Formats: sequence, C-alpha cells, structure tokens
Amino acid sequence: MSFYDIRHNRFSTFDQIKEIVAKVKPYRGTENKYPLGARRYSDRSFTFHGDHIVAYYGQSELFKFHEDNSVEFLHDNYYVGSNMLMTSFFTSKFLIRSEIRMGGDVIVNGNVMHPMFKGLRIFINTPNLNVHPSVKYNYRYKVLDREKTRSMRKLWEDKLKLVKAFFLASDTEQMIQESNTIESKQSLVGEITPEGDTYLQFLQLARYYGYMRKSNRSGWYNGACVDTHREEVFKKVREKFFDRLYAFTEDVFEWREVEMGKRPPSGNWGVEVTYHINQNEEAV
Repeated sequence: MSFYDIRHNRFSTFDQIKEIVAKVKPYRGTENKYPLGARRYSDRSFTFHGDHIVAYYGQSELFKFHEDNSVEFLHDNYYVGSNMLMTSFFTSKFLIRSEIRMGGDVIVNGNVMHPMFKGLRIFINTPNLNVHPSVKYNYRYKVLDREKTRSMRKLWEDKLKLVKAFFLASDTEQMIQESNTIESKQSLVGEITPEGDTYLQFLQLARYYGYMRKSNRSGWYNGACVDTHREEVFKKVREKFFDRLYAFTEDVFEWREVEMGKRPPSGNWGVEVTYHINQNEEAV
C-alpha cells in the first residue's frame, strides 16, 4: 500500500488545499467532500470547512489541517495504513510509527519526537515539529532506582542460592514435569511473592520463557535448554525473576521528565503522557 497517488500531490501549505477546492469538483452527492489523491479512491478524502479540512480514510477521521499550516491529530493511536497515508500526505520528512517502549504511536523527524495523542497539534513543516501554543503536554518515563533494587535483590539472595543448588543438580525430566504443574502460561502474569514456593515459581518462569525443554538432537542449535545449557538458563531466568519482582513493586521506580520534542531512553519501564488543550490559544 504505497499511496502513490497521494505522494504525487504532497502538501505543505493550506493554500494548496484551497487550490484543489477551487479546481476540483466535490464527490457526487456531496457539497464539500474532495479526493485526497486519485479520484477513483473515494475512501481517501477530505471535507473542506473554510479554515480547516478533515481528512478521512474510509469512515474514520484521521486529522485536521488548519489554515495556519498546523496539523491536529484526532486519535491516540492509528492503524499502520493510516500512518502511511498521513506520512504520504505531507512534504515533510517525518514518520508516524508505533513504538511500544515509547507508549504507542509517535511522530518522528530525525532526533525530534512527540508522543501521539488526540488533540496533538503541530506545525508539520517546521524542522522541530513545533507544537501549537494551544497544546501543552508532559511526557515522562520510569526507570529503576538502583539503590532500591539492590536492597530488594539482597532480600532474595539466600532463597535464590538454594534455588540454584536444586536447579543445577535436578534431573531434567523431573524439572520439566514440575514446571508443568501450572494450569497455563497465563497464570504467570501474576505477582511473585515471598510466601510462594520460590523454586517452583522459578521453574514456572523458565517454562514461560521457553527454556524448560530439551535441546533438539537434529544437529542445529535452538537456544538455551535445561539439559545442555543449565547454567546459562539459570542466569537468564534469574534476571527474569527479578524483572517480575520489579514490575509489581512500584516504589523501586522513579519518574523522569522528558523535554518536549525529545525521546525517552528505550530501556524505560513505562511512559506516561498528560496533556492540556486550550482551543482559544492561537499561534503568534
């Protein structure tokens, strides 16, 4: 899905929209619905409202393009096809893509990045993707507080030393059988607690992440397995074990603010966007 017809008519100013409205007839049966690209693709259209347009893909509203050459996004997240269409529509070299670590859809131009949210309004043709004065947002991410995680790890060290002794010495078949005592992998989404059987929880995590199996004897290497890479499996699952503990312990994290237009580090543990929109604010 290249949207070649839209790429051929890329826009940079609202005046170009006015030129189309002056030259092109609206779709039959409508008064203000016009094609975004080739007329035969009626699912890609826009409606003209004097000082702005509303672009559509199918029945879904995508964005508003205002006469001050700012773009207002109308959803928090978009489908891939919609992202491609919007990227194709404008002459700017920006990308709209989904990044889970960044909280969902983001709009990127080189080193500049903004989180996508309903109401985000930016000047699409500025190098820094300047945000419209009517929009204020705070973007923050959480990272581990290393001092607190060290304290937490110490509390579990003795238990994990015993787990390691059993894990390295146990019979492979018995370990696999014990790890299968859970009803399903989904039950591992829950919290690891000190009251639980630490060894069994460890085996269940090993199974959940695909390590609780024998190696393939056909001659090709297929990853760490408990019969041939026992020590390596223990180290990997041990870190997963702590990651699971961190995920359910909010006070081991600290929040850090992201400067507007910057991207959070990819190694974050979650992001949060809060925003305020004042429609009365106008660009200077």
